Order: sequence, then structure tokens, then C-alpha cells
Amino acid sequence: MTSRTPQQATTDDWAALAGIRPLHARVAEYLRRGLRRGVYPLNRPLPPSRVLSEQLGVSRTTVQAALQTLLDEQLIVSRPRSGMYPVVMQVAEEPSVTPVDWNQLFYKVATPVPQIVEPDHSRYPFPFLSGQIEQAAFPTRSWLKAVNQAMSGKNLRVSLGDPRDGDDPELVKALIEEVLALRGVHAGPDEVMITVGTQQGLSLLSRALLGPGVRVAMENPGYVDAQHAFAGAGAQIQYMTVDEFGASPQGTVDAHVVYLTPSSHHPTSVALSPERRRRFLALADGQDAVIIEDDYDAEIRLQGPPLAPMKSVDRSGRVVYLGTFSKYLAPGLRMGYVVAAPELIAQLRRFRHYATKAPSPMLQRSLALFIRSGDYARQLRGYRVRARSKFDHFAEAVGEYLPGFADQLTVPQMNMWLRMPGGGDAGEWARRARSRGVLATPGSLYYAPGNVVRTDELRVGLASIPEMRIAAGVRALGTSL
Repeated sequence: MTSRTPQQATTDDWAALAGIRPLHARVAEYLRRGLRRGVYPLNRPLPPSRVLSEQLGVSRTTVQAALQTLLDEQLIVSRPRSGMYPVVMQVAEEPSVTPVDWNQLFYKVATPVPQIVEPDHSRYPFPFLSGQIEQAAFPTRSWLKAVNQAMSGKNLRVSLGDPRDGDDPELVKALIEEVLALRGVHAGPDEVMITVGTQQGLSLLSRALLGPGVRVAMENPGYVDAQHAFAGAGAQIQYMTVDEFGASPQGTVDAHVVYLTPSSHHPTSVALSPERRRRFLALADGQDAVIIEDDYDAEIRLQGPPLAPMKSVDRSGRVVYLGTFSKYLAPGLRMGYVVAAPELIAQLRRFRHYATKAPSPMLQRSLALFIRSGDYARQLRGYRVRARSKFDHFAEAVGEYLPGFADQLTVPQMNMWLRMPGGGDAGEWARRARSRGVLATPGSLYYAPGNVVRTDELRVGLASIPEMRIAAGVRALGTSL
């Protein structure tokens, strides 16, 4: 074996051993590895403590302590006036380690469901995406004012305290009085729970209401994250088709849970008709089912008054209402809520306690102050004005650069579900558009596995793109067609 210096042979070892403490133990392990690999020949002394000290950047005292450890372990021997010598040429290698096969250790593997993972939209000039915001429109000054208030005076104790199982009573009260009441949803404090976004609400509801073999009905195409939550619970998912009147109740047979996005279907944006809302409520009563109403887009109706939630006419208490602040404030806030019967809310709190406890008390108090100040209502009004202006610019640009799609823009929306005239591959269209700086989502990604009905649909959102770039973005989209 060719002799090598310790620094040549085990430089990587020294860095890899950074987590070992105390320092002399790290030096001792470094030298053991050198002995194990035959770095130090049997008939030659180990480098002097002064040399090792300089090589490793440690004190001579530390090196001497490490050498004493190796002496005690009888891995080296001291020869008077000569130095420290290896006792054996090699130390036995550590036993081989079998890599962990995590797939064999997982208790449960969810049914494969497609994921929609978009790139960082800030790197693209034309992000026609939903679920994001235009950062320049965030009310930074008003929000910082609320945060400063939350971190001072009597609010500080709440913001820095342990929430345990409870939510900030001030946020719950503000939500009930200034958000839910305006939608016709009347609830008491024991019927409301704050969540870390809609996904946590869906996850907790899946744990409380679903299990292996339990039937849940959802829209197809539909909200992919809901599919993941239901599949993760082991539920049997059955799919409801969607037409111009929204989801069809025919897909709810024997379902224990029915998941709907009635105000603005995700992803097509069609509203569930009043007649079908009544049918779903009657079906839920008839088969002892629960309806999860995900009202993610409630505040952003661009034409006419907001649609009344199904929860507002629910007399039996079977509707579980999900809401979020992420869509029109910022997804980074991760703030949502569940409105349901007190018994269900109590169960969800128990499950939440052992997962995350309550959402950040500081963010909760900040949001409560933001709502009470009137800044939340002002932000919503400004958002709607900007959103309508964006849609008008988009429709004008479509008329010029994508005239074949103009007749599909009859209802002002923040998210458009476009079908290619004459058919085509929207996935390929989206790929070509991305090379021109345009982000848009192929509609096929929203369909359930094995249930892709069409491949010629494209979802185009206006939330994150600046208004001044819309026309150029539509032109690039048209060039990519």
C-alpha cells in the first residue's frame, strides 16, 4: 500500500467528523480512521503532536488527549525518545450497514395522485397562475401596523403565549362578526376553529370523518390537494362530473362525505346552480352524509353580489364550511378556518393539538387587529377593483391575440378555464408558452388518475401577474398556440 500523509488520506474525514464533541474525541476518531486504512505504517511513528495540531487547527493539548485515548485503547504504543507507533497495521472495519428501505417501513402509502408543482413564478414575466398574489399589492404598511400593535401593550402576552388548544378569541370574534356574518353564516365561538390554511382543515377533517373504505365524493376535475388528503386517509374516492351547472349530484351515491367548491368550482370557476345546491343538501339529509363546502374564493366575485354559501341555508348542521385568507391577502400567512357543529370542532381541536397546536398566536392577533381596523375590508374592495380591471384587460387582449377564445369569457373571473377551439393538447401548449416566459396550468392535471376527460383545457389565472404585463403575456400565449 502506498504511504500517504493523514492530511492527504483523511481530509474529508476531518470535516465529516464535525459533529463529534468534545474536540479531543473528534481527533481520536480521525486518527482511528487513519489507522484503519493503513495510513500510518507499522514501522513509522505517527506525526508529532505539533504537526497534527497544525494540520487540524487544534491545540497540542487536544492532540495529546486524543493520543492518550488511543494508548488506552491499545491502538498505539509509545516508544521512548522515538514517538507513537501503530500496534497493528489496520483496525477492523466497522460492520457493513444495510440501507433503510423506507418504502417497507411506511405504515400506509397513499394512492398515487398527481401533484401540481409550479416553478417559482417570480422568475417568469407572465405568471398566469391561481393561488398566488401580486406582491406589490399586499397592504404592507397596514399589516405592519397590525403586527406592531400585536407585539405591544396588552396584546403582547397573547402574541407570545402558548395557545394550547384554543384560538385567539379576538380573531374568532372578528371572523364571526365581520366576515361570516356578511356571508349569512351565523356561528358561535364553539363552532369556529382557526387553521394553518385550508390544507390543514382538509387534513383534520379527513382524519375525523374518513378512513379505509369510507366513501367520499368530490368533483372531477377537482382540487388536487383535497384528493391527496382523502387518499391519505385511505378513503374510497368517487367522482362527480362537472358541467355548466357545477357538480352533478349523481356521483354521491352512498358517500359519507361530499366535498364541493360551490361558489367557484376549482378549477373551472363555474358556480353551482341553486337547484343543485338544494339537491345536494337533500341528498346529505337522505343518506346521513356530511358536506364539506370549500369557499376558497368567496370574496372575489367580480360581477353581482357574492353567492350565499350553502352553510347559510344549512338547517341540519351537515355542512362543514372551510374558508381562507390566503387567496386575497397572501398564501404565506397560512391562515384559514373551519365552521362546523361544536362536536366536530371539539374533535378537530383534539387532533390539531397533537399535530401543531393552534396557529401562531402573533399572526392570529395581528389578523384580528387588521380586520377590526377596517384595513381588511379596504383591501378586499381594492382587490376586487384591481381584479375586474385585470379581467377587462385580459379579455381585450384575448380578443386581439386569441380571438377564437373570446366567446368563452362571458363571466368576469380571476381564473379562466379555456378550451382549445377544435381540440388540441393543452399540455404541449403550456410547455411551449413556458419557453416564452408564460406560466399556465394544463387542465388535465386537475382530473383524477384514470379519469382524464379532456386534454384540451388550460387554466389561466390573473392573481399574480401585474396588469401592465397581461397584454404581452396573452400575446406570448397566442404565439405559443
